[in-house]
Amino acid sequence: MFEYTIKANLIDYNLLEYMKYSLSQNINCIVALSKTKQESILSVASNNKKELINALIKEITKYIAFKFKESFFYNNLKLTQLNLEYKKALIKALVLFDIESDERFIKKNIILTKTIDINSLFYFKLNLLKLNWQEMVNVANNNACAFFSNENFLELIKFLIESMPKKEKQVNVIFNNNKFEITNSNNKILKNQFENENNIELALVSNLIYIAPEKINLYCINNLSNSTFKILYHIFNKNINLLV
Repeated sequence: MFEYTIKANLIDYNLLEYMKYSLSQNINCIVALSKTKQESILSVASNNKKELINALIKEITKYIAFKFKESFFYNNLKLTQLNLEYKKALIKALVLFDIESDERFIKKNIILTKTIDINSLFYFKLNLLKLNWQEMVNVANNNACAFFSNENFLELIKFLIESMPKKEKQVNVIFNNNKFEITNSNNKILKNQFENENNIELALVSNLIYIAPEKINLYCINNLSNSTFKILYHIFNKNINLLV
């Protein structure tokens, strides 16, 4: 039996909880989650060492590329004049911009030991990654005056999305069981990449930015707030079809 322990901040307990669920769903393993007064601890064991290592690297990479990058932008962006919902959408777009390159860099720099402290890994092994993120922050902060207009802000998100690879040509968005679901042209439900996001509308915007589809069939206009609809309609513009 091969065993590994992952440690994270106490406030990130829910993220390790999601990692626990993901590992248990994707590989044959024994996994347990606990916490002390200082940290969250995930313990995982499996008889298949290669499968376990590959799964852990995948989960840790996703954890850093999404969670740490988002926290980095929240802590360093100074766009206080922006509407909060707009700022959140911008940060999601910045997180997803060039995410594949971030993940490749993180994977190359993960060296698994019996105990992996995710915070130490990020702060001591991934300095080049932080420098790249800081450059993006500097550009945004130095041009903060351009964001006094929410329309200018939406244009930036639109530009970022147009620079991303299209993961689907066409998607459908419906509201089902008190949540938004996105399906592709074959009616397959696409994975929600932001299941830890408490705000379901922000999660929807984030997933659509991540997918960057060429066309969106929106069947849930009555379930969206005006601000969320405005964000979607502006950044995807003619790519949105309003349907009932």
